[in-house]
Amino acid sequence: MYITYLKAERRFLLTPSSASPVRTFDTAVIYYHKFRLVHRDTEYASTDAAAAALFAACKIEDTLKKSREILCAAHNLKTSSPSEHLAPDDSVFDGPSKTIIGLERLMLEASGFDYRNRYPQKYLIKLGRRCQLDKDVVKLAYKMMLDLYRTFAPLKLTSSAMSFACLELSCRLLSKQEDHLAAFDKSKWRVPRAHVMEGMLDRSEERRVGKECMESV
Repeated sequence: MYITYLKAERRFLLTPSSASPVRTFDTAVIYYHKFRLVHRDTEYASTDAAAAALFAACKIEDTLKKSREILCAAHNLKTSSPSEHLAPDDSVFDGPSKTIIGLERLMLEASGFDYRNRYPQKYLIKLGRRCQLDKDVVKLAYKMMLDLYRTFAPLKLTSSAMSFACLELSCRLLSKQEDHLAAFDKSKWRVPRAHVMEGMLDRSEERRVGKECMESV
């Protein structure tokens, strides 16, 4: 189920640099995960649900996008030739646009109409500075944080736990400044070691699953 989702949405909802700002991306993925926990896969198409999650997130984060624009962007990302690209006002998006608007309501219901969202990237950058980590370490950890949103970690862990997990994994992969992170006083952040390890495990598992998906495409 999750592998199928990664196959279908890797270049759409899960590519924030090409779809929307990071804040909107964070919000969209949280809504999508909550929607999946409430509704069975047979009740909706993964592409429609992803588009509806992004549509709802755009409204909440003031990234004003019409449903047609989201559908158009998703379509154009899937096409290899620019000649096959469509415009948002193309009639082919009439039906899917109505479907997304209908799913948006279900998306908000699944989240309990909770419009509060977290943005752990700012905690990650703040921690990186306090630990005096190099820019390349923080940059890699930032990318890992985006990958971590492909898992259920944002629903299970705090922003601090995810930040520590990504920074530690980044230090280990680059084989540098592990002592900086180990010497940092984490007591004020109240992050159990088990939560950090769980975040690292989720990130590593996502990478493995993602690699399998790309190889099977």
